[in-house]
Order: sequence, then structure tokens, then C-alpha cells
Amino acid sequence: IIQLQEIFSDPKTSKPISNNLDDATATMNSSFGCILNEDSRSDILHHYICYFRWTEAIEKLQKDVTLSQHWKQVHNCNGKVMQNNLPIHLALKFQAHEDLIVALVDAYPEALTLTDEKGRTPLDLACLLK
Repeated sequence: IIQLQEIFSDPKTSKPISNNLDDATATMNSSFGCILNEDSRSDILHHYICYFRWTEAIEKLQKDVTLSQHWKQVHNCNGKVMQNNLPIHLALKFQAHEDLIVALVDAYPEALTLTDEKGRTPLDLACLLK
């Protein structure tokens, strides 16, 4: 499981800290000293993906396709970008249901050419993780 899932989970139980994005963000900021985008509306799709909530992610995406274009950056305490993902990158890293992948591609096909923090396109990630 990638680092974001660990950040949003209780280390003792591996259960989500909270279903509330603001609580999870506050916990991540205080526990790990990370700097996050505070715009929770645009982060909600990333949040659903991190919690394996594929159906809710699809529903949210159907209401607002622009959420598929939102980059989520996670920085370390020194300001270095540790993660830089569009929802499509994150969905592939979390091995999301095919319906969500298709919905993300339909909403933002240009994302297929864009790279994450390690220079990987969604196709690169799909090949790595299958």
C-alpha cells in the first residue's frame, strides 16, 4: 500500500483515521509535518480513491468532471515534492476498479500524457502494477 494510505490510516489498526477529509488532513499535517493543499473540495476525489471508495469517487466525478484535473502534491518537511498525482495516477496506484479508471479517462483524456513525481504516465503505472 502506498504512502498516502499509510498516512490516512491508524498505524496500529490500519483502519482509516476518519472519513472526514479535514480530520485526516489535520492528522497528516500534525503527525507528519506535511504541507497539503487546504482546498478540500478539490481534494475529495483523491480522498475517496485513498479510501477505496470507488463508487463515491465515480459519483463525485459525474457531478464535477473538473475534479479529474486537480493535482495533489504532498511535500516533506523540507518542502520537497514527495508525491504529485492526478486522480488517474492515484487510482492506478491504488488499483481502483476499472469503472473508475474509465470514468477518469473519459473526464480528462489529456491526463494520459501527464506524469507523476517520478515521471510516470498512467500507462506506465498500469504496466507496473498489473
